[in-house]
Amino acid sequence: MAGMNRKIGLLILSVLICACSEDSSLREEVDGRSNLRGLAEEKVESDEVEVKSEESEEGEASEEFKKEESTEEGNEVEEKEEAEKEKEGKEEEEAKEEGEVAEEEEEGGEEEEEGEEEHFTNTDINVSAMLIGAVMLVIALFYLTNWDDDDIRYYSMNIVSMTMSIFSAVLMFQGINECLEFWMEDLNEWVKVMIQYLHCAMYIIAMQVSIGYISGLLWPPDNLDLSKECWTIADGLRADFARELDPEEVKKVRAENRGDTTAKKSVWVDQFEIEVAVVKQKVDLNTRKRRMRCWALLLAHMSGFAAICAGANLQNISVFRTSPLMTLIPVIVTQVFLYFVFSMSHNFRGNIMKGLSKGKEMKRARLCHENVVEAENDVSSLTLSFLGIQAARYAVGGVLPNAEGLEEPEKPHTWLAMILLLSIAIVFAGVAVAMSMNLKIEEEEEEEDDENLKEPPSEPFRERALQVATNGAAMVFAWCLLFGTRWLFVKLPYIDMETMMGRICLALVLSVFSGAVVFVLDEIDDHFRGMGGKAQEAGFAIRTIIQALAILVGFSWEHCFDGGVAAVAFLSPHRKLTKFLLGVAVCFYLVPAWRRHILTKVLALEDMKKQRSHISKKATPKSEEKAILLESTRTAVAQ
Repeated sequence: MAGMNRKIGLLILSVLICACSEDSSLREEVDGRSNLRGLAEEKVESDEVEVKSEESEEGEASEEFKKEESTEEGNEVEEKEEAEKEKEGKEEEEAKEEGEVAEEEEEGGEEEEEGEEEHFTNTDINVSAMLIGAVMLVIALFYLTNWDDDDIRYYSMNIVSMTMSIFSAVLMFQGINECLEFWMEDLNEWVKVMIQYLHCAMYIIAMQVSIGYISGLLWPPDNLDLSKECWTIADGLRADFARELDPEEVKKVRAENRGDTTAKKSVWVDQFEIEVAVVKQKVDLNTRKRRMRCWALLLAHMSGFAAICAGANLQNISVFRTSPLMTLIPVIVTQVFLYFVFSMSHNFRGNIMKGLSKGKEMKRARLCHENVVEAENDVSSLTLSFLGIQAARYAVGGVLPNAEGLEEPEKPHTWLAMILLLSIAIVFAGVAVAMSMNLKIEEEEEEEDDENLKEPPSEPFRERALQVATNGAAMVFAWCLLFGTRWLFVKLPYIDMETMMGRICLALVLSVFSGAVVFVLDEIDDHFRGMGGKAQEAGFAIRTIIQALAILVGFSWEHCFDGGVAAVAFLSPHRKLTKFLLGVAVCFYLVPAWRRHILTKVLALEDMKKQRSHISKKATPKSEEKAILLESTRTAVAQ
């Protein structure tokens, strides 16, 4: 029992101990839970504070967002309204266009998709304008060169011929001159001017030698006979027009079959038994005249440009550019230099002519002399007029131009300066007309007998000086118009003269103006011709002004061509060499076509005008005698 009691006691004691331990653990758990609750409550409170702050921030953000949404919604509404209006306008325009297309397309066809439109760049627009303008210009030239008035045809062909001559000469000269300037880059300015004068002398010598050789005065071939006449084809529609008939073909000419040696025109039967018109011509003489005119024009223009370059560079030296009056000294110096060179060439030709016999050899000397004097007068007139107008522009505009006639920098001039320059043009045009009316015109008689030519041709200084002054005054008129119009274009805000478009616009305006003036002058010429009296002097004055207009048109287009060649050469690393080679290539391509097809027609039209003038002069005294006789008869009947 005692053992059982002890066990029971121990069991109760262990139960009590366990209970006590559980009670303490429960208390600890309760304390822990209470602590946890406190922490949780603190966390909840902090969370609530954060939530409240976030809610306040969100409220502010929502308010701002609502404001932004309201403004955006307002803008969107406005944009939608504008878009709807634009859409409605586009729909109306598209409806109109679709209606027009539907009316035009009566047969029906597939319509292009809406919204597809061609877009062109500025280059496309410029090229398109140039294409249309080129076609219209070619057609205009076709109209003018085939006009129903022979005078208009002659003037048109002469202007085209002068333009091509100036273009070719300028390209060749500038290519050579730029290479020369590159070589003289480090030399003194006075030495440069002296070399440029020598450069001009070389062109003059080349011109003299070329004309002398082609005329037969220098190194003539054996049995050269410029008076020999041959039968040539006179049908202008045939490809062999102006071809000389060979001896077998001459046998089929009807005049030869009849034995008529005096006939100038006849009919030849070709291999197809077709009758072809033929005419007797001095083939060798006409060929040499055409070649002399070609090379005389080219080399005279190149000589003139070289003299202008030398004189203009002399004007731009600091000693002479101090005032417009000082710039006139190089003008006088250049004319003295040209007269010295021309005198030397005249003495050289005179020594050669002294050893010639009369007749055929003297005729070749006269042919050479006439072409040389005409070319020398062109050189002097061109140089005198250009350098003189350089000084005038310096006095009027205050800027001395360079050797190419361009001002650096090119700035707009006042309206008063432009009016003064154009007034100078009008004054010198009147001076040229007055001097032309008083100029002695040598009548060119028909040279039927070569034996009449016994003395070498003379060269009066007074007549040559008057001819140079007349041509120079007419060229001053042309230069003033050219640079006065350029000043006007520089002043216009929507035209840039540094671009190709500005240059072409200037050339087109001057070409249209010159064409209109030519028509007016032709009407005046016809009026004077019908009146008699001083019709010959008036015609010569009118031709002088028209020749100046041809130079005006030629130089305006030359500036365009020069800019085009420079633009192409700009792509090359060796620009000067490229420009020179391009100039040579263009000249080799252009000069033969100009000489064979254009210059030939100019010379033919000149001969026709001379023949008509010669016939009218012979017929005028007879008509006057008839009028006097008729008047006396009427008076007798009245008495």
